[in-house]
Amino acid sequence: DRPDINQAVAKKIESARGEIFKPALSFVRDTLVLLGVLDVRKTYNRGTSSRDNNEMLSMEETYFVEASRGRRETVDEVITVHQDIHQEYGEYLTKFSADTTYCTIVEQHEKRWNSVIVDSCSADYGNENEASYVVQMLPWNTIRANRFREAASMLAEKKFLNGRLQALGVLEGTTAQVTDAEELVLRYFDKKNAILCFESIDPDQMMLNAYERTRKDVTRQVEDLDNADDDGSGDQPYRHRLKRLHIATGKALHLMGVSLGAQGFVEEELDFCKQALLLKRKSAFGPSVTISDTLHCVGYSLDSSGRYLEALEFYNQALAIRRTFLGDQDLRVAETLHNKGAILCENGGCDDAMVCLEEALEIRVGLYGDHHESCADTQQWIGNVMREWGKFDEGLTYFQIALKTKKAILGADHDEVANTLQNMAVILDDMGKYMLSLDCYNEALRIYTLQFGREHLRVTDTLQRIAIDYMILEKEEEALDYFKQTIELREKLQADEMCGLSDPISIVRSLIYPDEMDIDEVLGRFGDIVECYEEALQLTRRLKSDDHSSLSIFLHRLGDLYFETLNY
Repeated sequence: DRPDINQAVAKKIESARGEIFKPALSFVRDTLVLLGVLDVRKTYNRGTSSRDNNEMLSMEETYFVEASRGRRETVDEVITVHQDIHQEYGEYLTKFSADTTYCTIVEQHEKRWNSVIVDSCSADYGNENEASYVVQMLPWNTIRANRFREAASMLAEKKFLNGRLQALGVLEGTTAQVTDAEELVLRYFDKKNAILCFESIDPDQMMLNAYERTRKDVTRQVEDLDNADDDGSGDQPYRHRLKRLHIATGKALHLMGVSLGAQGFVEEELDFCKQALLLKRKSAFGPSVTISDTLHCVGYSLDSSGRYLEALEFYNQALAIRRTFLGDQDLRVAETLHNKGAILCENGGCDDAMVCLEEALEIRVGLYGDHHESCADTQQWIGNVMREWGKFDEGLTYFQIALKTKKAILGADHDEVANTLQNMAVILDDMGKYMLSLDCYNEALRIYTLQFGREHLRVTDTLQRIAIDYMILEKEEEALDYFKQTIELREKLQADEMCGLSDPISIVRSLIYPDEMDIDEVLGRFGDIVECYEEALQLTRRLKSDDHSSLSIFLHRLGDLYFETLNY
């Protein structure tokens, strides 16, 4: 609304970029002054003498020094200014790609500045503005100061959580918990911070602890109100309040469940979402969109766990509600149709799968246009159905369209691009076009290695597929080399996964006592390695001789593997 002010701010930012050192606060403060919302002219007259020399400290240096000393006046100023920035101008600090933001400048000094904020809040907060700031933003500042253990403890600490839920409410408070927990996990594993010396914590366990504490607190509130109204005699306002709390708590549990699922905690996601579903149904007089959202998430959790028939049941319930309340052209209808179609495709129901996938694609194209990532996902699954039907040319066309879209949107090095390349390679194998297939496999291998490192299951699977193609092409030297690479990596991954249970005695014990380890899981760990050894053994015999020294290594290890899988 104020182009002249915006231009002035942009000009200020551009001029600041050439500075070698200026704490971020000075730029943010000047911006607030330019925008006319903060008058700090009096602070320029407040200098502080340095102990090391007679020079006067700048305003921003004074903030750092006095806040770290815990001076009450400065602490209040720091919190007030930072709260104003967060409330009114946070968007300018979060849009990383825009030149009209201070994000780059802030990042240069974020650890120092955020440490000041955390230290300023370490004492009991003494005013309403400070208390509001603490429950909303203090964990975020603590994470940005790279004080991860402190942040993890705060998110699971009873006093802090109670204060956050009371100040923000059940749903908004839980949303803040989820935002902070996900930020901690992301920040901890951020590649750009790998060179820093971080505190040693388990961020996944931190997330579980924070969510379990949050679940305990929010469900206790519901139980207390339920118990107070056991006879159903509460007045109408009380009943409305109870219903709103049921809905808010259901949504809060749903949110935490989805967050856990995104981190790979599938069973925990299922547990949270089922509890959310119970609360939502208890608060509603019938089906609703919010109930359909949780039904869909329960279906997704079951899908991820391989419990496909149960997943289909929940998807069908979600789909019926979404069609009723949202209509046939809603994106959430397309989402459920897509997931249902994928399950049907994987379990042999290709005809029904195609009906679901084509309708999902029609909805998505109608609302997004042809070139959208979700459209590419559905096109890729249609390609899978075509492959199952033996329509290889049509399937390949769908994969090529999906690949082009994903490259354009996600970039050439994204793992989703590699997944599509894998699908293309498989269908090219079916068509007997092995050289083209190898091109796809090799590009997928490059991307997987770049994204996940060498020691990853997707890398080993791709190496084994390359080895098999070279064998079919009768390029036995190349095939043997790739089988050896695959064996080396699979052995390493198996050893890491078994956590000390890779010796035969432990494996047999796990088979005798199935409660300690799933039998199918144990046997399945060795199948791919056995296949690689068997192929490498045959190739070595053909390329070398029956007396070659490497044969004894292969034969010995094969004997171990056969024993471990009880193939006596």
